[in-house]
Amino acid sequence: MAFASRGFFGSQMYPTDASKFISVATGAGGTFTTTMKRALGYLVNGLSELGIGNPGQNFLIYPLIGTTSTNNQYNLFSANTTALNLTFVGSPTHGSGGVTFNGTTQYATSVSLAINPLGFTMANISYGFCTTGIGAGTYTPMGFFQASTLQTKTYATAGSYTFNPNVEAPGITAYTITAFGGGAAGGGANGTTSNRAAGGGSGGGYATRAVTLTKAQGATSMSITVGSGGTANSGAAGGNGSDSVVTHPNFTGIDGDGGLGGNVNTAAAGAARTAPTTSSGATTFNGGTGAAGGTNAGRGGGGGGSSAGTTANGNAGATPNNTSGGAGGTAPTGGVTGGSGGVGVTTGAGATAGNPGTAGGGGGGGAGSTTVGNNRAGGAGGAGKVTISWTATPFRRDTISIFSSGDNQLDCSVDTDNTSRFRLLSTAQLNGVRVGSRRGNSGTASDMGFYITNIAGSAISGPSVMSTTSYDPSPIWYVGATNSWGTQVGNTAGNFFSGTLNFVFMGPALTDGQLQAMTTLITTYNTILGR
Repeated sequence: MAFASRGFFGSQMYPTDASKFISVATGAGGTFTTTMKRALGYLVNGLSELGIGNPGQNFLIYPLIGTTSTNNQYNLFSANTTALNLTFVGSPTHGSGGVTFNGTTQYATSVSLAINPLGFTMANISYGFCTTGIGAGTYTPMGFFQASTLQTKTYATAGSYTFNPNVEAPGITAYTITAFGGGAAGGGANGTTSNRAAGGGSGGGYATRAVTLTKAQGATSMSITVGSGGTANSGAAGGNGSDSVVTHPNFTGIDGDGGLGGNVNTAAAGAARTAPTTSSGATTFNGGTGAAGGTNAGRGGGGGGSSAGTTANGNAGATPNNTSGGAGGTAPTGGVTGGSGGVGVTTGAGATAGNPGTAGGGGGGGAGSTTVGNNRAGGAGGAGKVTISWTATPFRRDTISIFSSGDNQLDCSVDTDNTSRFRLLSTAQLNGVRVGSRRGNSGTASDMGFYITNIAGSAISGPSVMSTTSYDPSPIWYVGATNSWGTQVGNTAGNFFSGTLNFVFMGPALTDGQLQAMTTLITTYNTILGR
């Protein structure tokens, strides 16, 4: 296919998308020679003739034009969308020939599908690169990457929420849910009934459960309530904390109890308040007890209990024996501290309210003793917390298209380890465009179907049946390194690309004719640039 050469010079015929690209890059400090502008004009016009052009088509095309990362980071059709920029890791070399990677520490990443869901499925995506300087045995430097790491979503503000598994963690079936109830408020001091100190509120309880949902069940959202902390009341007992609860039709609910409010002062002092013990889950722990206030007039308020921990019950607040408020319960592993009690007074004004518990279920401290006729409030309880955690499935790789001048030898044999990939050989197997695909995540030979087309468009092997969940959950597209597939941890030198990339693209699947025409287009584009 021959492409029009219009638009090389002059503003009237110059393609709009090329002008926008140059404007964004120049505004950030990039520079363009007349030859670069001519090449971009040719590229945009050619892509338009192929029906590839506007940002709505979700094509990511990186011309890699220029001698700095400023020019090379931008997507051709959405240069003003920062989320689509390439990020260069390890400082690869930017030169007139493209971007050169050292084969050991350098690669580039682009869009996260969590930020920009491109709308591709495994069956309708193509991506490719043009490169020089690839040695024999070098692995193809493109793919999607999702590390096998723990993901956690946390809800820490009192209120109601929903979590839809299929939307927020597509492809995931196993979750661990935790709930911390809201901490109770510390008791208030009432100078009408007594001038003694008040007791601290108890901390919120903890519950956890591991749950499993099928994909169909995951279409129904989990209902989440994060318990509020108890309300502090002047001259009266502290309010109870509310339960934090997670429910779903297909698993037993999880309920972290709210703490019990601290007692108002009595003829002696506010008594200690034991935390409730009715949290519901496969594993539960109780919040810490709120401490009694100082027993004599003028003493400080009792410390609030800590929240429960993830491995043990919470810790009790301390009862003071002087005007200082009692310390809040110390945080157990995974929990939060309770609030300290308020300072007491023996004469005059100035009694201090209790201190609030920490968000995550800490109990509030009790008010210190007050003067006759004056009231004080305890500290408010801390809000509860809910977390939903899952382990992301590692994503390995997908369709690959390779455009290579001179180094277009490709081994498409199927390896049986988790790092199976296409690689270049010293003896050419095919010429021109190759399209290969890798499906699923199990790393077995039966899970590694692929197909290849040569420049004439005839199938060499396949096609494969691709997993529709392999994009889950939200991988990152990378260029230059095959980050952490399967059981691998991190990157090793054998997983990196050594050579120069001078064109990269990803987008919806192209026809054989489009792929063949794109070979000509990219070759001429690079020729204009003297590559």
